[in-house]
Amino acid sequence: MPKAAPFEGERAREAGRKGGAASAASRRAVVGPWRGTIVDLMDEAGMSGPQWLPWRPFWKATYAIEMTAEELAVFQKHTKREAPPTEPVAECWLVCGRGSGKTRNSAMHATFRAITFDASKVAPGEPAIVPLLASDRRQARAGLGYIRAA
Repeated sequence: MPKAAPFEGERAREAGRKGGAASAASRRAVVGPWRGTIVDLMDEAGMSGPQWLPWRPFWKATYAIEMTAEELAVFQKHTKREAPPTEPVAECWLVCGRGSGKTRNSAMHATFRAITFDASKVAPGEPAIVPLLASDRRQARAGLGYIRAA
């Protein structure tokens, strides 16, 4: 007996009645927040290697993730502190020069906050907004470009 096509008969008629709503709903389906750490997202985004080494201890300190000996040395050098925070911080400040990766890191962090957000905390139909601030349109365009590229 031949195998039935995916949209034959009654199933095809039902899908036709729904139009594009069925496929759009499946694209919007909530699968739950991402369970990785921000450092895992850095790796997924290709932000690894020696040029990103200073950012790893920064994000690990921000989210109180255990550091390697090399990362701890970078943390101590730049903060003049012996030990990193033991719990996630409420606020952090960056003093970085031009070309240090601030925009790419900010976009990665906004993406991280968006994909780890628990949507069950928002009322149905209420939009959840993750801000990504920039000083001008050019920087905003660059940040949005990093997010879209991910």
